[in-house]
Amino acid sequence: MKIHVYAVCWNEERMLPYFLRHYSQFADKIFVYENGSTDSSLDILKQNKKVKILNFKTREKLDETVLTRLRSNAYKKSRGKADFVIVVDIDEFIYHPHILDVLERYKRQGITLPKIQGFEMVADSFPKTEGQIYSEVKMGITDNVNIKGHYHRFSKRVIFNPDIDINFDSGSHSCKPKGNIIESKKAELKLLHFNYVGLDYIIDKYNRYNKRGLSKSTVKSGCAIQYKWDAEKIRIIHNKIKINSSNVFEYDPDKSIIIVTDRRLFPRTHGNYGGNMVRIHTLIRNLKSYGFNIILITGKTEENVSNQDKLGILVDNLILVDCFDEFKGGRLKDFDASPFYDAVEKAFFDYDPLAVIAEYVWMAPCLDKIKNDAIKMIDMHDIMHTRQSVTPKGVNPWIICTKEEEVDMIRKADVLIAIQKNETEKIKEMVPKKRVITLMHTLPVMIQKSDNNTKKEVIMLAGCYNYDNIYSLNTFLFKIWPIVEKTCPKVELHVYGFLSKAVPPLLSRIKRFGFVENLDDAYKDAGVVINPAMSGTGLKIKSVEALCHGKALVTTSFGASGIEDGNNKAFIVEDDSERFGKAVVSLLTDRERRKNLEKEALRFAEKTFSKDSVYKDILNELNDIYKRRKSSQ
Repeated sequence: MKIHVYAVCWNEERMLPYFLRHYSQFADKIFVYENGSTDSSLDILKQNKKVKILNFKTREKLDETVLTRLRSNAYKKSRGKADFVIVVDIDEFIYHPHILDVLERYKRQGITLPKIQGFEMVADSFPKTEGQIYSEVKMGITDNVNIKGHYHRFSKRVIFNPDIDINFDSGSHSCKPKGNIIESKKAELKLLHFNYVGLDYIIDKYNRYNKRGLSKSTVKSGCAIQYKWDAEKIRIIHNKIKINSSNVFEYDPDKSIIIVTDRRLFPRTHGNYGGNMVRIHTLIRNLKSYGFNIILITGKTEENVSNQDKLGILVDNLILVDCFDEFKGGRLKDFDASPFYDAVEKAFFDYDPLAVIAEYVWMAPCLDKIKNDAIKMIDMHDIMHTRQSVTPKGVNPWIICTKEEEVDMIRKADVLIAIQKNETEKIKEMVPKKRVITLMHTLPVMIQKSDNNTKKEVIMLAGCYNYDNIYSLNTFLFKIWPIVEKTCPKVELHVYGFLSKAVPPLLSRIKRFGFVENLDDAYKDAGVVINPAMSGTGLKIKSVEALCHGKALVTTSFGASGIEDGNNKAFIVEDDSERFGKAVVSLLTDRERRKNLEKEALRFAEKTFSKDSVYKDILNELNDIYKRRKSSQ
């Protein structure tokens, strides 16, 4: 097995020792194109016997056109001499703990273009180890991240058989390979990009490149826009990557899950666009925290496209599908999921997932494209055929379907995911032969500080703008609010989210806050949180959220559905308007009662919505198939 490495170097004295230490382990030759370094880079290169130094000039500027041409052609001198070539920057490390074994297998299989899983590595400070850099720096984020002002990828195709023509595009993050192209089935190799390894390091590096100057073609290509960033912009990006990072060495390509949804997934703030959005985001984050790789297939809605950088950070791989829009409601049988079929089939072939999760029952036809042992799941969110019976007269039920129509859909799955225990039992009755598990909402439990400064007479209500919420808001305003207002003349009602648009004008002491990026401060200021749900199914995210913030909650039977164990212990449940109003007044005026209820809310939330408890059943399903596949390999 012969491996040749190609790289360009300009003033890389800090990263270069790590680069040479890594590639000298398995590469036979390392060709370094020295671009006029003024630091000690050249001296470091001369000390390594595997290095062959080749000088080239770019008119003392960073010229991406010249670099792209070099990367696309320099390796060709290894034809007939090497089995694989690696074309990288000095801060890019191809990694696998048994890389030679993997490449030997690829050679036997005729693989000419291995798939790569790229990671942007991050650290608070530049590494000090005298060993391998990845023994110290282990945290990073994966593909589809907006760190250079546009949708971006780290999985550069930088290792390949030199007999093919790689044809890198500007920046080398994509390519148009030609020749005998045979790809590996999975991305077993990692590309570790040690760029954000210390804030001081990256600020200094970008400043040096900016002072060096950029050629006109480089500026035009947009490939080096990051070198123009000021220190504050770099700090923000560094922090953004750090917050979303995880241990990249726990990444296992055999632990992939496809999630397919037509939903618009941004804005994300709880209560601005609804619980379904929060649920999908939380599902992705939690599965990733357990070591699973998430491939998200979703529609090119306006919100998803404008926030694709954020979606890219959220998942490992993002696939956007051309479709008209998310399902707005109506008859279930009228929804057409076919625009997603090709994407699901291709992702299934590319990633060989353990499971495919369809979000909502109308996405179930996508599961027909799964042909192997992968678990087909539907995250139900609601039982749709029951919505008409629980929706008040004159209110749009959103989804219209018969029980038989819904059963036909859910039979496509192996496992049904219910949002709360009551619905788990109902789904089991609908399809007795299917496995049904419960996956409730889970949110961080927020330990609130003492409420000495809390405005005791502030009531908080948050929600999205939909028929159920508008009906419930109006019921509260015209039947319950007068009761509260009469007893507590200084009380204020704070309405958050797009539901605030439904508040009629001229009502006194009602403040409309609209979209708020983070509701933590709103919860902190609230004396009482209300969820006056008068209809709907599923599990109410606003009730869960209030409890996880340790707030005194007054709700209805609809708002407490699925969490009845906490009724009138961790929160107050009243369906009668007058009794609802009196319960709110009691909590506003009786500080001791309110504080006791807040303590019970936190206890209940910690017990009921803890991540490990909530995710136990779905993890059992996923780990079972993972173990079966590993044992059969």
